[in-house]
Amino acid sequence: MSRRAVLATGAVGLGASLAGCSGGGGSGGGSSSGGSGSSESDTIKIGVLEDRSGNFSLVGTPKWRASKLAIDEINADGGIMGKQIELFDPDPQSDNERYQQLTSRLIQQEDVDALWAGYSSATREAIRPTIDRTEQLYFYTTQYEGGVADEYTFCMGPTARQQLGSVVPYMIENFGSSIYTIAADYNFGQLSADWVKVIANENDAEVIGEEFIPLSVQNFGSTISNIQDADPDFVMAILVGANHSSFWNQRTSAGLELPMGTSTVMAQGYQHKRLEAPALKDVYGGFNYMEEIPTSRNEDYVSRYYDKFPDAGYANEESINNYFSIYMYKEAVEEAGTTDQEAVRDVLESGMEVTGDMSPEGDISFQGPVHHMTHNMRVMRCDAEHNITVEDQRKIPEQFLSETVGIDLSGEDDGMTKQFTPVEYFDEAGGWLMSLGLAEITGMTPLFIAELLTGLDSVGVPVTQLLQMADSIAFIALAAIGLTIIFGMMGVINLAHGEFIMMGAYITTLSINVASLPLPVAMLLGALGTAVFGAIVERTIIKRLYGRLLDSMIVTFGLGLILTQGTRIIFGNSLRSIGTPLGQVPGYTYSGYRVLLLLAAIAVLGSVYLVFTRTKFGVHARATIQDPETARAMGIDTDRMYTITFAIGSGLAGLTGALYAPSATIVPGMGQSFLVESFVTVVTGGSSVLLGTALAGGILGMINAVFSNLYGNFFGQIALLITAILIIRLLPGGLTGLANAIRNKLGEQQ
Repeated sequence: MSRRAVLATGAVGLGASLAGCSGGGGSGGGSSSGGSGSSESDTIKIGVLEDRSGNFSLVGTPKWRASKLAIDEINADGGIMGKQIELFDPDPQSDNERYQQLTSRLIQQEDVDALWAGYSSATREAIRPTIDRTEQLYFYTTQYEGGVADEYTFCMGPTARQQLGSVVPYMIENFGSSIYTIAADYNFGQLSADWVKVIANENDAEVIGEEFIPLSVQNFGSTISNIQDADPDFVMAILVGANHSSFWNQRTSAGLELPMGTSTVMAQGYQHKRLEAPALKDVYGGFNYMEEIPTSRNEDYVSRYYDKFPDAGYANEESINNYFSIYMYKEAVEEAGTTDQEAVRDVLESGMEVTGDMSPEGDISFQGPVHHMTHNMRVMRCDAEHNITVEDQRKIPEQFLSETVGIDLSGEDDGMTKQFTPVEYFDEAGGWLMSLGLAEITGMTPLFIAELLTGLDSVGVPVTQLLQMADSIAFIALAAIGLTIIFGMMGVINLAHGEFIMMGAYITTLSINVASLPLPVAMLLGALGTAVFGAIVERTIIKRLYGRLLDSMIVTFGLGLILTQGTRIIFGNSLRSIGTPLGQVPGYTYSGYRVLLLLAAIAVLGSVYLVFTRTKFGVHARATIQDPETARAMGIDTDRMYTITFAIGSGLAGLTGALYAPSATIVPGMGQSFLVESFVTVVTGGSSVLLGTALAGGILGMINAVFSNLYGNFFGQIALLITAILIIRLLPGGLTGLANAIRNKLGEQQ
């Protein structure tokens, strides 16, 4: 049996274990005019896209209810300028692709005069390109990380600087100066964690630990252990979504009784109502609103809210932002005397006061030049019985854009559509990047990518699909390159390849978490450490197995099991995340780092090509592998060549793990997610190491991305495997065999 036949059989067998699915859907948009004109209908059209199903339904449903309440009250009171409000409110189902489709539909087909949409920052950034392109008046009502300076986006919720600026100083004053932060692992959580560091520094405190939690995580055992080991004075818990709610019962069961600050828990997902006491004991939140605020104005609002929605679970923080902002829009339209969106924006940018029953949280004001609100920020405490009390209260304006950055969207910055981040302005947020003088570059990289993608989008390029393809191609190419060298050049099927990738990720993560090394240095150590380990494995084990294909498979499979279980015994079930650098590309649901991984894949492939085709070592290595006896007779140290080549393949696997460490969940079994794609790529690529990896990575990546986008991840993986089977069946020489045949044919014709 040939090496390739054995590997093909193994790859298909591995693929049979794949599982997982995702879905989406929704209506698309039309092609009518954009959003800057005025409505000629007898009604004023308002679009409300809030999640009533899916992962964010818990927070989205109250937002939709509060919008309905405000609209019904306004209509009952005569409407706006004598016109009734017509509501368009399809359910986006917590799906960003569906948000994009519905946003286009409401703007282009329904011609809404104003739009309220989205809970998460990822959703906001997914639809903002459409908002900006169509010049649509858009109200974003969730409390968020801050920094959005957009001519067409009006941010109604408090920013992280406002929320954390109320609760973090309170926690430092009352509990101590050492802080451990756990935050949701996406744009909002990462930037909020940066603000915790900034505010801690301003108050002579220190963040001694930081951990980013993927939205899918429900088991917090390792996180709780990490907190207990760090022994901070208090924890800042910036957790989001239904899955993260499990943290609170788990911390109670583990006896973690540290006081905890938050900008999300209780006010958004009303965990103090849904979870059994004392899960939220001694949790302190910085919020502009909770329904427990003990004022007659708020009590009247809560009464009206439950009269309309008797089965409502809670009137959350974001819902009140929907409520008052619809009233604020009414006043702006009536002052402008028209629904023309540019005229309404001009009124809003002049500044407005929101008072009386329009604002249950208390009197507030709109800061027109920066499109943000001055809010009544309160520190709210939950006791052991889940009773809520107000511990502190003060008005806090938006400060980052207005003071630090100095934005004026009503004047010199008219037309701006950017998001600024703290890493661009504060040493504490920049960390090692600031110390290297790279913080400005880091802040600008996502903006540069956004400008590039927006330009492509404007000429009809399907940018979202392009990003998915780039992501998939980078993943497959990086996952396969180390295995391709070890198998394609040495004939060894390394079934521990996934564990070598895991090793690179662990070395990188530990270098940052334990030694506080800069990310590039940690990545280099991850690659070098895995290369050294690979050299040791080759000298002690693999050198005895050359030419024994099945034996090498069995031995490396056993080695993989030892590495996985040994890592679990030594380090536990997971490591603390190091977070994803660069931040999210404004206007898109992709981080700048994920986009740059494609460039990393190209750079790695190019470097390997140069090493093995343009250097003396490469000539010797290829000579050794093709004809070791002749190479040895010519004075080449073939044993040394085998060791170095295996070390390079191992190091490239470690580099892959290092590159994906910032964006992956660091667990002992993480390498398995790379293994199937690696084997399938090697099988379909054929005999040429680099050409085969490049061709197979490109083709399989595109197929996986297209089918995943259309039908979900499960069918994307199935399509990848079916493609591999067809290539194996129809092209015995793989894709490089086909490429060589075409090249020979062209040569004959010439």
